Amino acid sequence: MKLYISMDLEGIAGVSFWHDIKKGSSDFKYFKNIVTEQVNNICKSLFERYKSLDKITICDSHSYGENLIYDNLIENVELIKGFPRKYYMMEGLDEGYAGIIYLGYHVGIGKVGNLDHTYSSSKIYEIKINGKEMNEFYINSFLASEYEIPIISLISGDKLINELKEKHDSIEYIVTKNEIGKFSAKMKNYNNLTKEISERIRSFKDFNLYSTIKPKYPLNVEINLTNTKFAEVASLIPGIKRQSGRNIQFNVESMKKFYKLLMAVIFISNGVSNVE
Repeated sequence: MKLYISMDLEGIAGVSFWHDIKKGSSDFKYFKNIVTEQVNNICKSLFERYKSLDKITICDSHSYGENLIYDNLIENVELIKGFPRKYYMMEGLDEGYAGIIYLGYHVGIGKVGNLDHTYSSSKIYEIKINGKEMNEFYINSFLASEYEIPIISLISGDKLINELKEKHDSIEYIVTKNEIGKFSAKMKNYNNLTKEISERIRSFKDFNLYSTIKPKYPLNVEINLTNTKFAEVASLIPGIKRQSGRNIQFNVESMKKFYKLLMAVIFISNGVSNVE
């Protein structure tokens, strides 16, 4: 049996600034060690809880996916890293996974909480599916539901958890920090949090007691980009219509198709980032 962990960094314990988790910054090496320690603690606890578990896949989904120390990962943990990827935060996901855990996730763009954004803080201002504002948790959960993979746990800052817990009460929520603002948070003691996560995981239910989160089909998608030039080039992608200066729209029958188009929008927008 295998489990999938989609890992971001903005909701990780200890993180409050972009420079904490930006490659090349003075803080990056420190936080790379911290994140690897947290991942190993989670994986070790999962192996102890689920005796039939023989593999965990970590999808490193922050920036270019270079945020873990590969040779420090414990046995039977495999790593997906690097960029670009067709399904980015959910690359390699298939029907063979018994469940999914979201680690280090964060609030969507425009919400109160640490380092708010949705997929690309420089390219995307807002994503809506069927009129509902999306964040990365919902987008990735919708994709996982097409493989019938249940959501086991969300390990993140308190603001995203508070947004979700009443709507989706089967998920195991673990708070890493109490967020104050965009760049501030009250951090839990690191050693205490490590123990708390281990204890909580050991009390997780069997996989068949967790649920998926499904969208309604077909999917009507609206994306508001941060600059008119991004909408201009995104409208060159077949199936995408430019509705106004920064707004594009498309309709798809599956989250797999949605994800490919979302990645295409980001990739093609990157090509004109420096055009002025």
